[in-house]
Amino acid sequence: MHYDPYRTAAFAPDVTLGRSGDVEIVLEAVVLRGSGVLVALGVRPDDSWAHQQAEWQAAFETWTAQARRARDEGASTPAQPQRPWVQLSEVPLVITDDAGTAYSRAVITSDKAPGGRWEAIWRFHPATPAHARRLTVRIDKEPDRHHAHTLLL
Repeated sequence: MHYDPYRTAAFAPDVTLGRSGDVEIVLEAVVLRGSGVLVALGVRPDDSWAHQQAEWQAAFETWTAQARRARDEGASTPAQPQRPWVQLSEVPLVITDDAGTAYSRAVITSDKAPGGRWEAIWRFHPATPAHARRLTVRIDKEPDRHHAHTLLL
């Protein structure tokens, strides 16, 4: 495929990039646009994911009861339990291309998707140049351990 920077190009590789804690991180989509690159990460549901979901649900229900009680008593509301899918926004995600583009990144969202799946959408700037032929998405954990997937443009 030849990439045209004036048109949107989308890829949906659905490949594992690595792990964050006990959950498997999946590269769900890469979208090349004239304004930049969008990368969607998700998790592959497994026993660890189900356990974290259940723990968070129980903690959230407890927090809800405590928050109602605090509100009724005029006290300050306790801190909400951290959502487990927030860990996706902490993944050290990096993209590179064979043209040597210096990409900067920002997390757009990190949330629970329909069906309980976790997802995070990252935006990278600038747009991939037209002469680039390879775009690599990787989790940059340790210098000697890169989990990557390369797209041919």
